[in-house]
Amino acid sequence: IIMIQDLDKTIGVLLSEKADHGSELAAADISFAVPDREWQKHGHGLDLNVYLYDIRENVELRTNENRFEKKPGGTVTRITPCPRIDCAYIITAWNKATPSHQEDKELQEHRLLTQVMRVLFRYPVIPGDCLRGSLAGQEPDLPLIAALKHELPDPVEFWSPLGCAVRPSVNCVVTVSLSLDRSEDVPVVKRRDIDYRLLKSVL
Repeated sequence: IIMIQDLDKTIGVLLSEKADHGSELAAADISFAVPDREWQKHGHGLDLNVYLYDIRENVELRTNENRFEKKPGGTVTRITPCPRIDCAYIITAWNKATPSHQEDKELQEHRLLTQVMRVLFRYPVIPGDCLRGSLAGQEPDLPLIAALKHELPDPVEFWSPLGCAVRPSVNCVVTVSLSLDRSEDVPVVKRRDIDYRLLKSVL
């Protein structure tokens, strides 16, 4: 089961197809590569980098309650609940076009980030038509949280190893279910017999 790769594709579709028509975001190149010096050398236009920097279980959503599905023949399938995983991305805008006297490159980058936030805040749950691969039809829905201060990595610690000055960024956390394929067929309990007996005490 390919989960993270499908999530990357899903976020790419969300940002490009749900962007305002004619906006820079709708036409931007979206990359999921590490935004290091080597990546920064390539490209000639307005690029959006969506980098996955953290993966961990959402323990607040952890549950031990099994789910049961009825099957023909008098059995049910007991399904073990899936762990819920938070995938955190840091999103940055990069203008690699030739400098123009009409507008600063940074202004275009900031406008692109604004357009990103418009999409992320518009969809607190990823729409079904954007889900790709193994995420299509996944239940429960995939919640999306953006621009949370405490979720961002330390800017200096993040950018210094990449050989880059600190850049403005938007963070995005998507919660997905990790399928473990743990299920088993169990018989259905149709009757319960309870036997009441009077016990004599011995003095």
